[in-house]
Amino acid sequence: MNVKQSIAILFLLRKAKMSADGKCPIYVRLTIDGLVEEMSTGCKVLVANWNLDDRRATSNRMFAG
Repeated sequence: MNVKQSIAILFLLRKAKMSADGKCPIYVRLTIDGLVEEMSTGCKVLVANWNLDDRRATSNRMFAG
């Protein structure tokens, strides 16, 4: 990555892939100079414990691998 490149990192839930226990997988979206790549972090969290404004989990006890 050179000095003039722009980068953005966004964490989001995939509610469409919710498991039976009510947990959704956390995905990360990387954007570098307009090129987008999206991948799973391998962690899941309850929707109730996800802060939409901050894009993060409110408790680390709610994660599952």
